Amino acid sequence: AHLKQMGLIHTRAGRLAEAINAYDRSLAKNGDDSEVIRWRAEAAMLLERFEEAVQGVTSFLGQAGPVAEVYQARATALTKLGRYGEAINDYTMFLQLSPKNEQAAQLLALRGRAYLSEANKLGKADFEEAVRLNPRNPNHFHGLARARVLLGEHAEAIAVLEESNKLNRQVIAQVGAKAWPFLYNPATIYAQASGKVLLDTKRPREQREELAKQYAQRAVELLLEAHQLAGPQFQSKLSEYVRTDSELDPIRQAPEFLEALKSLNRDMPPKSDAQKPD
Repeated sequence: AHLKQMGLIHTRAGRLAEAINAYDRSLAKNGDDSEVIRWRAEAAMLLERFEEAVQGVTSFLGQAGPVAEVYQARATALTKLGRYGEAINDYTMFLQLSPKNEQAAQLLALRGRAYLSEANKLGKADFEEAVRLNPRNPNHFHGLARARVLLGEHAEAIAVLEESNKLNRQVIAQVGAKAWPFLYNPATIYAQASGKVLLDTKRPREQREELAKQYAQRAVELLLEAHQLAGPQFQSKLSEYVRTDSELDPIRQAPEFLEALKSLNRDMPPKSDAQKPD
């Protein structure tokens, strides 16, 4: 008890290293004291030793059960570590356990920021699970490829697209002209990959530029094929997407894209907002 109280006194005085030392000595005598475990984690948080704080809070929760403020503390530490997906879970636990008040509003805002920071990773995880559960739906592969390219994983995104190619062709054979999005959507991912690869500093500049060119060429090939598949019924709609879709911006100045536009221009309607195909 003496060491426990000494640690608390050190904490209140701002002597955090001494506090942790006292808590450690206390835990050496009684490692099951959940109160000391929590106080030590709080001191580690104040010292910005966030990994230690997470470990301590996790140990406390395992012994003491759910406590709203403790979930909030761990969410904060996880956020500092960039582990946003785990932080979201803890923010959610806090909101479930605590009353709806101004503090809850603040935590909702923090959880919202975590969602934004982790959106692509969370999307990737969901699409991976969707592919696992139903590997026959090419849309799941397109979603996974898009999440990967947004994370900068351009090579992995392209591998996913290549894996989905056979499925795309099956849909096209079954549906015909209506299946043009199954060519258009992969084209936009190739376009995004063309931009992302140029930022991949792990590769030599010459290799980045060559891959960017290859991705752009493949994007244009798919756009032209989608245009041909769409036929008179859907070509105007596709052409409008080509003109307005920001996901094609990385290749808009590529010679291949500018050349392809010549064959699409005649089908382009007057400029208006367009929605992305499903």
